[in-house]
Amino acid sequence: VLAWMALGYLQARRAAGLPCRILVNAFTLNAIGNLLDAIQSKSARYVPSPPDVVYLGSQPGSGLNPAIRHISFRQRDASAEAWETLESEHLIVGCSVWALNKLLNAGQPATTEGPTSPLFHLICIDEASQMVVSNGLMALAGLAPGGRVLVAGDDKQLPPVRTVHTQEIEGRLLGGSLYDFLKSAEVAEYP
Repeated sequence: VLAWMALGYLQARRAAGLPCRILVNAFTLNAIGNLLDAIQSKSARYVPSPPDVVYLGSQPGSGLNPAIRHISFRQRDASAEAWETLESEHLIVGCSVWALNKLLNAGQPATTEGPTSPLFHLICIDEASQMVVSNGLMALAGLAPGGRVLVAGDDKQLPPVRTVHTQEIEGRLLGGSLYDFLKSAEVAEYP
């Protein structure tokens, strides 16, 4: 469903003559790779002039579809290649919050403001029940003004797989999962 929603958003912006760069993020590298794979295969089959699909950072343990371009920060000039890629008008990028942070810290001075940069028109976060709030906020560091955030998860499944210290402040749950935080803030939920 996330793959279809991301591609639908891209097509809607493209039809309106607008650029669309999408960030795909999740708690695990394998989840990021799986979502990118779904987006790439649907895009290749159903989208006229499919966008580039790129993975930044350490490759998931399950590997990547060969049609997904991989930019590893272990490569020489990887940051420059990533920034050049981000100049595309229509692009789908997958990476961990740590790879995004590394990219932003090695950023282009004209486009970054400290640890943030207005890069992505849509940020898709998967496995939000396993991701802690702080990591979810790190994923938003690349959100462009007027950008959208799409979060998927299931609070009936796995919570974060590390020690959490949930605190309730003004009715909002902090310190636990991103999903629980958004639910406590009464963000619209669509089962």
